[in-house]
Amino acid sequence: MQAPPRPHRDPASLGGPTRNRFKLVKRDISLPMQREIRQRCGFGCVICGRIPYDYEHFDPPFAQAREHRAEGITLLCKMCHGDRGGRRLSVDRVKRGNASPYCKSHDAVWIQRLGDDPITLVFGANTFGPRIDVAITHNGEDILRIRKTEDSRWAMSGTLRDSSGRQTLTFKDDQVVVYKGSWDVEFVGPKMRLRSAQNVWALPFVGER
Repeated sequence: MQAPPRPHRDPASLGGPTRNRFKLVKRDISLPMQREIRQRCGFGCVICGRIPYDYEHFDPPFAQAREHRAEGITLLCKMCHGDRGGRRLSVDRVKRGNASPYCKSHDAVWIQRLGDDPITLVFGANTFGPRIDVAITHNGEDILRIRKTEDSRWAMSGTLRDSSGRQTLTFKDDQVVVYKGSWDVEFVGPKMRLRSAQNVWALPFVGER
């Protein structure tokens, strides 16, 4: 009895190999190209708007790619990236999402659940916590506050503004909202970096549990 064919998976999806048969390395997308892709996609998954995200080769798929091309790479959240690898999300749907990214008409949202373990916040060269209430303020407004709720879990709140005073990012309970029109937002491992202009870091921080 012949075994059923195995479903196609992008080799870089779901923790698979990051080098294809043409010796192209997925992580070797240049930093300027990554920024171009993020800005084009609106800093969130082109399908649902969630962050963090992965860089997804879709035209052609990573297995067939001989080079990194910005126009053939898009942003997918972990869930949509997994659906793409499992063929539950078609390449045509990804192409439509790339052509009309969700975050071009909606704000990108990170659903973050910090749990109930002690929190330490690293902000630049400064370390805060672990303790019940950790806050960084400016002119009486919370830039970032981490507090323990009545049900004993941790939650974030706060607002970041650009040099003109426009909101670029807010933290509220279990959501981090990146507003449309932000210049650049990048996730690297446990770090979220927000730039307000080229080569200007507005918020480098690491939240650790």
